[in-house]
Amino acid sequence: MKYPSVSIIIPTYNSEKIIISCLDGIVNQKYPKEKIEILIVDNQSQDNTKRICKNYGCRFFTVSGKPPQVCRQRNLGAKKARGEWLLVLDHDMELNNDLLESFARQNSESHGQVTAWYIPEIVVSHSKFYSGLKTLEKRFYDGTVINAARLIRKDIFLKTSGYDLNLSGGPADWDMDIQLRMKGAKFGYCQRSLYHHEEGLTFSKIISKKKTYFEGCRYYREKWSKNNKIYKSIVSKQFSPSYRYFFIFIENGKWHTLLLPNFHLFIPLLLLKLLTGIVYLKNNISSIQPATFKLNHE
Repeated sequence: MKYPSVSIIIPTYNSEKIIISCLDGIVNQKYPKEKIEILIVDNQSQDNTKRICKNYGCRFFTVSGKPPQVCRQRNLGAKKARGEWLLVLDHDMELNNDLLESFARQNSESHGQVTAWYIPEIVVSHSKFYSGLKTLEKRFYDGTVINAARLIRKDIFLKTSGYDLNLSGGPADWDMDIQLRMKGAKFGYCQRSLYHHEEGLTFSKIISKKKTYFEGCRYYREKWSKNNKIYKSIVSKQFSPSYRYFFIFIENGKWHTLLLPNFHLFIPLLLLKLLTGIVYLKNNISSIQPATFKLNHE
């Protein structure tokens, strides 16, 4: 089995409390060490982030600007990467210790035809309820237009214009997925998961986090509205109430494999999605005049 080289890109900002778990998950991979490089792209952290990362032998780069600068950080990491593949992580993510080995096996089995891989997430929280709730939500998103690839072959990533600097969070990931599709990427689904640490998760924090994406959603929809084919097949589906509140729960037999075994979490999940939708609508109604955007370029 061939082990392709992988560049792992991690944007950081005052990440000392969480980055060690992320780095430990990488160095403990059942994968040839010489095939892995870790690129930390930091946004002027004021804590011990740099010292910690240096102790792990990471390549360290910096950007500056008012947070969030994640898209700029990811783009710089991709530019500096030496590997054949780019794995884009957040600082609060931790890899299953055989994730890269499993990827290499799947990559060999696909004969290199797959150029972008989705990675399922397991949410880790102090609360078993919130951990189960968010993990279930992400399971329903797996393999849908709500999902986004994290493991991308470098040559096809470089054909895109990079992560859009006007976006962050989910819309930035969706935008990259569309760019990859337009460049001919073939998508696959990793068999192993990563852990997403959100220990302080609460209902209000979930809503607040999603709210930060809403301005980006408006820009994202406006950007792709100019491409009728993409808008109809992907973007309109991402924002369709009927899809988000019904069809996403039943497509591909999910009602049987996910919904029934986790029905005790379904009502809270539906409530969470309804509250998010209300906040989203309220945000758009309050901004009924056409939005103007100051574009970032790099």
